Amino acid sequence: MEVFLDFGLFELLAAAGLAVVVRKVYTRRWLGLACLVLSLIAPAALVFITQGKLVRSIAVICLATSLVNTSLIFSLIRRCDLKTYLSKKTVSLTTVK
Repeated sequence: MEVFLDFGLFELLAAAGLAVVVRKVYTRRWLGLACLVLSLIAPAALVFITQGKLVRSIAVICLATSLVNTSLIFSLIRRCDLKTYLSKKTVSLTTVK
């Protein structure tokens, strides 16, 4: 039994809000690139700032996943395919035959 009586409503609203923010950020080229650069700089700075071995290894793992995500999103931004993925007029898979 769920502790809260909202049955996941707040989580659904948070996910929908995040989707709206992502659509707004990544449809603008420079704003998307700025977000990608920031997502690379933050874990890279943590690698150099941290003192402990365990914390540094966690920062390296975060940097590696950030590099993978950034390379994928950057290639989509460079080919300008991201606007078609995020647009409201995307074709549904059920209508394509």
